[in-house]
Amino acid sequence: MFAGGNGQRAIGVFDAVESQLGLKMLTANQVLFWRALQAAGVQPSVEGYGTLFSKNAAPV
Repeated sequence: MFAGGNGQRAIGVFDAVESQLGLKMLTANQVLFWRALQAAGVQPSVEGYGTLFSKNAAPV
């Protein structure tokens, strides 16, 4: 599930949405921040921020 706008407060609901709907949840800001960290050589792992920021996220 992708939330393309920047007006949603999604922090804190990623895990709940993913587990209840069985879908990965992504927001524009989350993906942008994740990609910036990847470009800087950082492998982000933050609990509670969804699958993208989990330890098992595949690098792009």
